Amino acid sequence: MKPKSIRGAIQMMLPEVEEMLSLGVSREDVFKVVSERFNIANVNVRSFDTALYRARVKRSKLEKSTNLSYRKDELEISYDPLLSKKRQTEEKKAEGNNIPNKGIIGKEFFDEINDSFDPNKFIDKY
Repeated sequence: MKPKSIRGAIQMMLPEVEEMLSLGVSREDVFKVVSERFNIANVNVRSFDTALYRARVKRSKLEKSTNLSYRKDELEISYDPLLSKKRQTEEKKAEGNNIPNKGIIGKEFFDEINDSFDPNKFIDKY
């Protein structure tokens, strides 16, 4: 299936585009090759540069999300960044259950304060 946009064409041909650029071919020539191959008209070199940049960013995000992690002596490969993020939050929750959180005020605190709290003194003070 042929891509309809320059962005789709670059994402499809990213390894070849990177190879051509590493061999010293100019971006204008690479742009001409890609646009002629997929018959993409009305696109300029700046659009090509933007699409190439976005394809590289997308590739780097995918490479970061395909990390290898060892858990309980077995190898897990995570290809989905949402799943790896979910696993990280679950691990943090599991670690957090062992340590009491001092930032949350418990009911006991309010019960103790309620007995000794005088609103008139509070208003006079502030």
